[in-house]
Amino acid sequence: MLSFQHDEEGLNPSCTPFTDNGSPNGNFIMFASATEGTKNNNRNFSSCSIRKIGDVLRVVVNEQQGKINCFQGIVQHVDN
Repeated sequence: MLSFQHDEEGLNPSCTPFTDNGSPNGNFIMFASATEGTKNNNRNFSSCSIRKIGDVLRVVVNEQQGKINCFQGIVQHVDN
């Protein structure tokens, strides 16, 4: 199972926009506290989470080099 950290308040305001900036769009999926799920960002991953997930997927793909796997297209998409 993959284990990812929550978006941390104060480290990158673009990853916790509601908490750090009062954004009307709310915080993202990996915010540490539950939300009502009614704001635009509540359904999306932050750029911080996307970067962290991409890092893990790159390791998985590199370990599976030469083998058929479903992550190859995802990692290429994250890199672009």
